[in-house]
Amino acid sequence: MTEKNNMENDELKELFARFNPEMTSADDFIARLETRLSAVEDVKARSRMHSARMKKAVGIAIFFGFLVGVVLTASFPWIMAGVNALLSGISPSVSEASTVVSWIVVSLATVFSAFAAYDLSLSPAVQSRIKSPDGQLSRNP
Repeated sequence: MTEKNNMENDELKELFARFNPEMTSADDFIARLETRLSAVEDVKARSRMHSARMKKAVGIAIFFGFLVGVVLTASFPWIMAGVNALLSGISPSVSEASTVVSWIVVSLATVFSAFAAYDLSLSPAVQSRIKSPDGQLSRNP
């Protein structure tokens, strides 16, 4: 067992003895370091821009979801009359559920409009028209 350890130690010593890394100048090191740091700053800036874009998209989705929800709730009597007429044509016993079905229609339409507004607000055409907090038009990365 000790012969094996000695052999491994000798191999490691030989490996380290052959290791001769090339030393670069301090100027080269600083230049590479500055390049890498600027790349990190670029990633941070893109991350901040992406986060701001996502926050704007969520805000737009909330606004349009709320707006559609208010409009559909205000028009609920007409929606309920339409659903009731549709369900009474199917079966008179089913028309008793028209209130529940009407609220489901309103809810689904509200959720769908919020998701559609979110997807639309993330599109490049819309993003290019949204202004950043400093008043400049935002640029897509």
